[in-house]
Amino acid sequence: MTFETQAGSFLISDYRTLHRGTQNPHNSSRPVIVLVYGRLWWSDWGNYPPAKRRDMEGNLIPSVDPALSELDEIQAAVLRLKLEAQMMATESVEEGARAILQQLLANAWANNSNNNSNNHNNHNNNNSKTDAGKLGTASSELGTASSDPDTGLGPLKPVSVPDECLSLNSSNNNSNNNSNNNSSNNINNLSLCMGGFLSTGRLTSSMCQCLQDPNLVILKIDNTSETIISEVERETYLQATFLVARFLEQNAVHSTYVLPPRMLETIFEECPSYSLQDTRPIHFMFHTTYCGSTLMSRALAEMSFLPVREPAIYLYAVHQYLSIPESKAKLRQAVLDGMAWWLGRRYHDHEVPLVKAHDAWLMPEIIGHLSRRRDSRMLFVYNDLMTHCLQLAIHQGDRYDVEDQWLSQARADDVNVRVELQKLELARLSLMEMRAVQWTIRMVHYTEAVLQHPAEVLGIYAEEFLDEPSRVLMQVSRFLGRNVLQNEVDQVVKGGLFERYSKADPGVSHEFNEEKRAERFIDAMEKYDQEVKECRAFGRRFVESVASVSHQFRELLTLV
Repeated sequence: MTFETQAGSFLISDYRTLHRGTQNPHNSSRPVIVLVYGRLWWSDWGNYPPAKRRDMEGNLIPSVDPALSELDEIQAAVLRLKLEAQMMATESVEEGARAILQQLLANAWANNSNNNSNNHNNHNNNNSKTDAGKLGTASSELGTASSDPDTGLGPLKPVSVPDECLSLNSSNNNSNNNSNNNSSNNINNLSLCMGGFLSTGRLTSSMCQCLQDPNLVILKIDNTSETIISEVERETYLQATFLVARFLEQNAVHSTYVLPPRMLETIFEECPSYSLQDTRPIHFMFHTTYCGSTLMSRALAEMSFLPVREPAIYLYAVHQYLSIPESKAKLRQAVLDGMAWWLGRRYHDHEVPLVKAHDAWLMPEIIGHLSRRRDSRMLFVYNDLMTHCLQLAIHQGDRYDVEDQWLSQARADDVNVRVELQKLELARLSLMEMRAVQWTIRMVHYTEAVLQHPAEVLGIYAEEFLDEPSRVLMQVSRFLGRNVLQNEVDQVVKGGLFERYSKADPGVSHEFNEEKRAERFIDAMEKYDQEVKECRAFGRRFVESVASVSHQFRELLTLV
């Protein structure tokens, strides 16, 4: 949008809008305000060259100078929280954004004339905070940055936040609660926790204290995108957390917050010091797609197990976008060592935590974790290749359950598997062929885990679980260190869970018996015969190529 202020005329746009062509800031004489994943930037000349990376929606992502000072990024993040609260309390979103941005830009423009001298003084007085490659950190000043070497983007300047936008204290929050509606109250409460402490400099301790709140859940962490903090009751969390995030988002008031990578590293190095020092083991479950793992999780949840998703820091996007190898290693080690702290606030003394991992990329990390914690266990629930292909053909188009789509990022510790992956022209593979590769990668991880930790890893073939659920649940419970009685297991199996099971909605009736399951299988095989043949044939060739150079994977041939 465009509006006039005492500082001049401005064009406001999100980077997605720019790339979609609905606004064209090129060759514009007006300054341009650009929202890049929650950070607010402005350019004097209105030139916005294209970037090389794309987000998951296919939009080009502008590159931002990695030497940005932490304080400037914090200020932009707090501004975004304040903007959300303002817009939630205003009938017109544009009016709400206009009001807060007018105040912001007027302040920034007024200080622009003194920018050079202020930057010079700040550099002399704050060498510990800034250097030649970083931006100034004063809350009301504008710094400069060098061009981006990849995109040629000129010096972008972060729009600093006035002190008024940083004063999110308890008294201000109470006044907001009296004047705003319920939605903005919730946003402001969350903003207070995640943003109010930033002006005091007590970042690490305050963040750790916020994350210990039993009603706050981190759904996503990404240093280039938005960290989603959701406020959700424990009961809702227990029902949905090991499913996809959309179930939580439907029942949660959430705000967004941006954390730069250096800050993430600091937080996850320091937060374990706040740990409950819980010594109980934490177990893990990995799986292929549509194999009954969610049904098994629900059954175990009725036997004093607590299935939860992996902490969001594990998700691949974090490691994908962190460019410094040392930071990756520190983050991984810090979070693995602090796993009990992340989950300790959500389970009780009688519950056994079971991380039902959403991302198969985590499997090699957990294999290393098993080496350090011999009392931890790993389950792997899987289908054979034909059933895997059939299930994916049946559910094709469900984007929430198509995992590991970006196969160029797939990881296998075995060097021979990586070599075989590199031989594939991934861009030319059909969707079913890509899913066959997906299955192979997961099975390779499982095989590696069994070879390294045979006593700590248990594989569950999906057909065996569906045919004999009582026997398999008893086996799994004892493997995870809980001695349950047979009548407890029988009660769970006969209690209606299997009859009413539905992955999409636990309350939807769904017949689950052997006869009808066999009928559906035959009907589906006839309907999707061509897709299954394509997927299976390609998968077998790929597994054979892997097994031919790495003999430890020959057993996979029995499943294709």
